[in-house]
Amino acid sequence: MYNKQLNCFGDELVDVLYTPDKTKRYVLLKSDKGYFRFVYEELHPFTEEEWMYVSRGKNPVPAIWEPSAGWQGTSLFGTLEDTWKELKLSPEYKQYFKAAESCE
Repeated sequence: MYNKQLNCFGDELVDVLYTPDKTKRYVLLKSDKGYFRFVYEELHPFTEEEWMYVSRGKNPVPAIWEPSAGWQGTSLFGTLEDTWKELKLSPEYKQYFKAAESCE
């Protein structure tokens, strides 16, 4: 599921940051007007019932990337630097991504 479903945003893909286990990610995007934003997503495996429906199609995947429950999205930023600063202040980054950095 690494790098799957990245073409569904409609904005230009700038970068993707994954947790070490590849179950959470931040997607950084740039709009056609030059504004930046980021989206926090978690990988959600399909239930058995969902899989029965999904597996009938071409190239089925076992899970789907979705914005985390309760995650409200983010603001638009004028620069990529400001976007990274705000992303690194988010609770999800501090919990899942920053802890992984300190282990390296």
